[in-house]
Amino acid sequence: VAFGPYYEIPFASTLDSEEEIDKWSTVDNNSDLNTWGYDLSEKVVCYMRAPIAADDYLVSPPLMFEAGKPYQIRYIYYTTNWVEPTTFNPIMEKMEICFGSEPTAEGLSTQIKDLGEFHTASGIYLRGKDLFTPTTSGSAYVAFHAYSDIDRGGIYLRDVSIREYSATDMSVTGFTANITVNSTIEQTYYVDVTNEGSATVNNYTVRLVNADTNEVLGSIAGPSIAPEDTTTVSVDWIPGEEGKIRVVAEVVLDGDTYPADNVSDPVDVTIASATDDKWITVNSDVTYGWNFPFYLITRYAQAQCIYLEKEMQKSNISITGMEFLYDGLLSGSSFTRPVRVYMKHTDRSDLMQTSNIYKGVLETSGWTLVYDGDITVEGNEMSTPLYVRFDNSFDYEGGNINVMFECPMNSSTLSDSYHPSWHFNEIYGSGRSALYRSNLSDTPTTADTYSYDHVPYLRVSYENNEQTGIMTIGEDDFSISQFGDKLLMSSTCQDVRVYTLAGTLVAGATDTAAIGVGSLSNGIYIVRAMVDGEVKTCKMRIGK
Repeated sequence: VAFGPYYEIPFASTLDSEEEIDKWSTVDNNSDLNTWGYDLSEKVVCYMRAPIAADDYLVSPPLMFEAGKPYQIRYIYYTTNWVEPTTFNPIMEKMEICFGSEPTAEGLSTQIKDLGEFHTASGIYLRGKDLFTPTTSGSAYVAFHAYSDIDRGGIYLRDVSIREYSATDMSVTGFTANITVNSTIEQTYYVDVTNEGSATVNNYTVRLVNADTNEVLGSIAGPSIAPEDTTTVSVDWIPGEEGKIRVVAEVVLDGDTYPADNVSDPVDVTIASATDDKWITVNSDVTYGWNFPFYLITRYAQAQCIYLEKEMQKSNISITGMEFLYDGLLSGSSFTRPVRVYMKHTDRSDLMQTSNIYKGVLETSGWTLVYDGDITVEGNEMSTPLYVRFDNSFDYEGGNINVMFECPMNSSTLSDSYHPSWHFNEIYGSGRSALYRSNLSDTPTTADTYSYDHVPYLRVSYENNEQTGIMTIGEDDFSISQFGDKLLMSSTCQDVRVYTLAGTLVAGATDTAAIGVGSLSNGIYIVRAMVDGEVKTCKMRIGK
């Protein structure tokens, strides 16, 4: 039975406005006059606790389905971050997803998924992706049934979509792009694509497009990708004339049954002259706070923050400085303090302790000191830049990097009310930053080190490093070169090993003049070869 107009599949509802929620209906099955509604603070639909157990449905508008055809429903949900007042145990919620021919409790009798008990901390979102197959054709309904115990917390729900589950369904799920480029200097942008369908896909293309003119700036055939997998595809392009351009990433697959998510949001890119200073905008500026990069409230502080290879976007460069943004709180005055900045290549992708994700890990070895001097924060302007020009440039050759921001022990501190608000990029659940702060000790302890999802907004200045593809080592003209998916040595080696810049062994062989490297990602590696009892070592770019 359909009440009002029905909607075709695919169907999507953000549930982020009262107008959007008006498309849906509710069933207050326990008759307590408390049911799903719009939450003004969160700007999403919410079920909030009641003095009796929940029994309330949020019901979709009527949707048209075909019998025997599989469909997929997707949704994002989370809870109030409440705990029991005496035990501090998290307050749990309960919800299920139902399907049926009528928008009533009795008519929504088919269960798609029982989520059971769940709880989320602040800023953490759960994502559902469930399959169901109607047995009859025509209009029907999907519903979210809250059935939490008495006097619990709240359930929030947003971004619900329903699509046909097919063999051909790709999406763009991430786009990493430098927004400050130079004319005629090649750039590499990184596009995360996900196979949302039921079969392996190997006949798709990923491309960069001018959002205003639809000009294709660069494209590449994507690698084979299995169902539910995500891969990162690098796409090169050469910026043209100076000016502004809006760039989107797009995945193209013939027969894609849900093309709505095949294109990213546009990124505004500034193309500067080829002779201007070169910059990489590493991440986006989405929020602000006090912790990173330089925590100036205590006498000593050490923060470490990881930036991923795809965010760095280039390799084989010399990083000459870093620029941050802050909102100043020092009207008519300034504050200066000595700091140190260190950098290193790392195999880590987070700084969380394995036994406790809220506690942090600080790396202790392999650091290169790039700056030892003062910084000055001043004024009360918004988005004030702070540029730190390095004393010693850092040779970045690929992979993830860790940056240490240290405020050495010093009696000069700022109070909370005057501390700058640093601009952040916040990646929920990533734990890519860690912070130790103390007024008593400059020796970090694991007990007092905490992990965070905030990563400082960052631009880096750089210079290009040129490197040949054939490395000659020593005076005897022993050389290593790449041919296809192999490294070729000019003479037989007793032992050959290939390491990442962070020291991880990734390939090795004995008594050979060739070693396979076809499985390695593009980048700079350390090659160690033993020839006639003598060890020879070099850094070398390996590419496909």
